Amino acid sequence: MANLFRENAYNVLGLDTSASQKEINRRSKEISNLLKIDEESIYETDLEVAKATRTENTVKEAVQKLSSPTKKIREYFFWFDIESDNDEKALKYLQAGRIDEAYDLWSKDADKETAGGFVAKKNLAVLSSVLVVDKGLKKHLSQSITYWKDLVLSDKFWAYFVKVYALNDEVGTSGAALADFRNSVTDVLSDFYTEISQNKGDNSFYALFSQAFGVKGQKMQRDVLSPIYEAINDASEKLRNLNISEDNIVSPQEIMALKRLTKIIQSNLDKLKELGLYSDSQSKTMRDKAAEALRTVALDLYNNLNESEKPVALLNIASKIAGTPGTVSKINKDVDTLRENRQQEKVIKPINDLLEEEKYSEALDVILPLIPKFKNDKFLNEYLTNRLKWCVVGVVTKSLIENRELFEKEKYQLAAQSFANLREFIEQYIEYFDEINMEWLNGNVANIEQRASNVTADTFTSIAETRDKLVSTSSEAFPDGPAHVIVVAMLDCAMYYQFALKMPSMKRKRTASNIVSRIVGWVITLIIIGVIGAAFSGGSDDSSSGSSSSSSSYSICSDEYDSLKSQLDSVESRMTSYDNSGDTDSYNAAVPTQNSLVAELNSKATECNNLR
Repeated sequence: MANLFRENAYNVLGLDTSASQKEINRRSKEISNLLKIDEESIYETDLEVAKATRTENTVKEAVQKLSSPTKKIREYFFWFDIESDNDEKALKYLQAGRIDEAYDLWSKDADKETAGGFVAKKNLAVLSSVLVVDKGLKKHLSQSITYWKDLVLSDKFWAYFVKVYALNDEVGTSGAALADFRNSVTDVLSDFYTEISQNKGDNSFYALFSQAFGVKGQKMQRDVLSPIYEAINDASEKLRNLNISEDNIVSPQEIMALKRLTKIIQSNLDKLKELGLYSDSQSKTMRDKAAEALRTVALDLYNNLNESEKPVALLNIASKIAGTPGTVSKINKDVDTLRENRQQEKVIKPINDLLEEEKYSEALDVILPLIPKFKNDKFLNEYLTNRLKWCVVGVVTKSLIENRELFEKEKYQLAAQSFANLREFIEQYIEYFDEINMEWLNGNVANIEQRASNVTADTFTSIAETRDKLVSTSSEAFPDGPAHVIVVAMLDCAMYYQFALKMPSMKRKRTASNIVSRIVGWVITLIIIGVIGAAFSGGSDDSSSGSSSSSSSYSICSDEYDSLKSQLDSVESRMTSYDNSGDTDSYNAAVPTQNSLVAELNSKATECNNLR
């Protein structure tokens, strides 16, 4: 298409558009004869800026074009009309290389809606197009597009063109053929500017045409847009299929793939901008597809890997490239949600850090003032309430263990006070455990307390058995771990407070001493196992193992976890060094070891959690 003018049939034959079929045939024979003797043919219409290549094939093809009713129209339309003295004068300027003078001469008449004005404007359109090909200057580009647009969109011009063409037509062109040409001329121009853009390596050449005409020719669609759309589509599909969370880690390779695919999408969208087609309907569809793919990755990172910064960054990119308001709105809502959650993390993280270190009292001090502050935030209110329960259960579990030690060491007065304090502590927070039936709890606590206050060596066993039955009933009635722990703790505080008060006098009775010692040991063991088991596993207990055994197993597991973590940190430190130094081979060689350690670490974490 860049040869639309240089290889124009009239240019090849050295004729103007008024030439008759007889002149066309005579000129073709003349050129052919000169070619046979290797002599160059030169004619007064020849122009240096659009010098034609004359060979047997180009001459033959030119004659065929000018003999075809449908092809001749295009050759006629895209070449100079020489109809007046000014046209003759301007042509001589062109032959002499005085382009600006020819341009100025035609420009004087170009704005007139007369026959002379239409001829001048078409000649300017042809000249500026020829100069775009020859010089590649943007001023000629803008001029050519402006002139073609004025002509193509002018009904008066087409009425003139049809009339004048009929006067020079000897091949019997139909009115339908002329109408078809008028409908297709913008496609021809689109292909011309597409090829110019490709040859110059500058999409802005086509962008100006696109902005003016708002159409895409077949060449643009096939050679330029299709590869761009395919690249965007391919990158979008690969993004959707990344599934980064599948192995529960974000590997360096996955980050590199994410960056590479995002860059491919952005660079191809930049090409659409350069072409002036970024807001085209087909482009908007592809932009939406790319935005949705980025959104998929962002939500995967956030929902499954607890990432926050990367998802927000990806969603911001997706929002900028999305093509339709619906997609933009959906992504912006995601961004708002993630930003809100990031704000929530500022509240959550300090609490989780304290819980991880089992600093339950400190965490409780942080949580209490936050509950009224965030009472209208459904998510944070629920989170804070649940973590408060965890903290209360943590404090209660630890206190029960310490109180047991006091009781076993026969520090009964101190034990009684400690159990009383623990009960008071629980009662401060029991309102948060709204799943507990308080009528049931208060009634049974009062019953245990009344019986324990009258404990004797003979009733010790029956009281302990009653407590165990109530614990079992509680496990069925309140299967939720924290609630069950609180119920058990309230029962035990009531019972052992009274036991601690009565034990000094009972211990003085030698006949009851051995029985009391044996029963107390048995009951206390059940208490501790029940509390620790229920605290973090929903209230289940295991009577076949004691707390010291569980604690020891967890300690061993924890040490093994720390060892694996240290190995992984060492490997990843080396990988970072390789990456920084550009040592790709060493980096890739370390990846299998990294993946293996990550899998072992995750498995060990699960094992340790099950021992808590």
